Amino acid sequence: MIRPARAIDKEKEVPKGQIRDVNKQSLATFFRFTEVKTIAYFTAKARSHLLTSLGAAVHGKQMAKKPSYIGTLTAIANAERGGYELFKAWASSTRDSRLRTALNTVAVREAEHSWAFEKRLGELGYPLEPVKDKGANEIVKLAASRSADTKKFHALGIGVKRSTNSDNQGDRLLSLLSDTTIDSKTGELLGRFICEERDSGRLLTEAYKSLQRRIRYKRKQTT
Repeated sequence: MIRPARAIDKEKEVPKGQIRDVNKQSLATFFRFTEVKTIAYFTAKARSHLLTSLGAAVHGKQMAKKPSYIGTLTAIANAERGGYELFKAWASSTRDSRLRTALNTVAVREAEHSWAFEKRLGELGYPLEPVKDKGANEIVKLAASRSADTKKFHALGIGVKRSTNSDNQGDRLLSLLSDTTIDSKTGELLGRFICEERDSGRLLTEAYKSLQRRIRYKRKQTT
C-alpha cells in the first residue's frame, strides 16, 4: 500500500545522490519505489528530473527493436504515392472542370500523406522502401486515358453496388490502430490519416453524384 505523503520542511531538499540512484531504475523498479514513498514526497524540481529521465529510458527501450508497425507505415506511404499519381493523372485527363477540382484536392492530400509517412519512417530510423504495384500502374493508365469518368469511378468502386458482405465489414481503416504498441506520435499521424481518407471518400462520392446529375441534365437537353 502507498503511504500518504509526509509534510516536508521547505528548506529540506532530497539528496542529489538519491535522485541519481532513482534515475537509474527501470520502469518496474520505479513503481516498486512509489510503494515506499509517493512522488509527492519530492520537490518539484526532483520530480520533473525523475519523470524526464524515466520517460527517456522507456522510450529508448521501446525503440531499441524494430517497431511492429513499420510495415504498415511503409504500405501506406507507397499506396498514397500511387494514389497521388492516379488522381493527378485523372485530373489532367478529365474534361469536367468541377470534377477536376475535386480530383486535384484528393491528389494533393494523397501526396501529403505519402510524404508525412515517409518522414515518420525516417524519424523512426527506417527509410521508406519504394514498391511498385503492377495493378496500381494499370489503374493509373486508365485514369490518364480518355475513358469516361464514370468508368474510372466504377474502377475505384464508387457508384457500384456493394455486396452484403462488404457492408458488414465495418470501417477497415480503424484496424490500423489495432496495434497497441504504436507510439503516440505515430498514432496521431494515423488518426489524422484515417479522418482525411474518410473525407476524401465522401468528396469523391459527392463528385460522382454531381457528375451523374450533370450527365442526366445534358441528356435531357439533347432529347
